[in-house]
Amino acid sequence: MSSTMSFDHPIKAFLSIYQVQEEITNTKPATIYVQELSSTSLKFKSDLKFPLSEAVVYKVSVSVFDNKMELYGNILTSVNIIEKNIYVYQFDYILGENSTLPNLYDLSYKKNCLENYDQNRVKKIY
Repeated sequence: MSSTMSFDHPIKAFLSIYQVQEEITNTKPATIYVQELSSTSLKFKSDLKFPLSEAVVYKVSVSVFDNKMELYGNILTSVNIIEKNIYVYQFDYILGENSTLPNLYDLSYKKNCLENYDQNRVKKIY
């Protein structure tokens, strides 16, 4: 089984700056769109330009198939720019007490069930 789950339609999530230079900040969350989710990182797109630094810890709040997660980590890589003012970033998780890493097996299973359900439903309609 793959350790990465990609989404045909990116999932809406919220990203905020949680900590800068070890000082808690909790900024207002910005809307981002998650394209891929793995056990170590996620890839997302946004129209905002974020600083790439180990000194900045971000918090991502996302709900995937009714599983609410709060993930903490760094943005160290700007993957590319797909359109004017649309940036793609890789967010690497930091493991800590407050982090909840995604269980990719459960999420992949739910994704497959939903896809099969949608395919069967479409077949029945037509």
